[in-house]
Amino acid sequence: MPDLYPDYDAYIRNSGTSWSTVRDNKDGDAVDDSGSRATTAVSTFVFAGRGSTTYRIFRTLLSFNTSSITSTVESATLTISGYTSFSNHEDFSIVKGNFSMPASTSNS
Repeated sequence: MPDLYPDYDAYIRNSGTSWSTVRDNKDGDAVDDSGSRATTAVSTFVFAGRGSTTYRIFRTLLSFNTSSITSTVESATLTISGYTSFSNHEDFSIVKGNFSMPASTSNS
């Protein structure tokens, strides 16, 4: 099986004052598909101060052209390389999703 690389990538950011709303909302308040290196491609942040707490989450969107695969896929491996500047880094989840290209702040 050949190696496949994303033919489109972007990240979408969502911010708000409720963690559950920010986490569960498929839409965002900003998007970047410029192709530049994303330093916050898979991240969560909490900003506290001045009477409220703001939560922010970044999600990465990857699209793969699988039209060259003509046989049944038995298994696949997705390798993601990254780095963190924090010693208390957490795991992240990979889920199948649907989004339009180019990505926008309203993805369904």
